[in-house]
Amino acid sequence: MKEFLHYRDHDKLFEDIIREGKIGIPFFILEDGTKTFDIFSYLGIESPDAEQIENACSIDNKGSC
Repeated sequence: MKEFLHYRDHDKLFEDIIREGKIGIPFFILEDGTKTFDIFSYLGIESPDAEQIENACSIDNKGSC
């Protein structure tokens, strides 16, 4: 967590994220040193449609915890 916060507080990549009031997770540092929030573009696969992804906190499949 400390390493992530160091990047978040000092890396220009996070400027827009912080300005938008977001946290910046997921955040990936790849083997070649590339930093990205979008692992799908790096892997060359299509990102899933956010509307089709169920709420991670959904026990009842309605988005309620």
